[in-house]
Amino acid sequence: MTRIVDGEMYAIDHNGLLRIKFVEKTPSGITLKSFNSKEYPDEDYDFDKIISQRFVILGRIFWWSYIRPLGSRSMA
Repeated sequence: MTRIVDGEMYAIDHNGLLRIKFVEKTPSGITLKSFNSKEYPDEDYDFDKIISQRFVILGRIFWWSYIRPLGSRSMA
């Protein structure tokens, strides 16, 4: 499951660094987005950077969860 579907979450080998990011295709490459985008802004990579920085899509993340902060009662 390495074919990129816009907005899905993937495990990525980025030059030896394991990263988990939402991936979106762009006309010139890809954009990596974080679940906590306030702390980690979007990252745009063109095809030349993808090759030079050795991006490898390892696979789509099909199951994930997060822990709500204590006191958060949102049930959205």
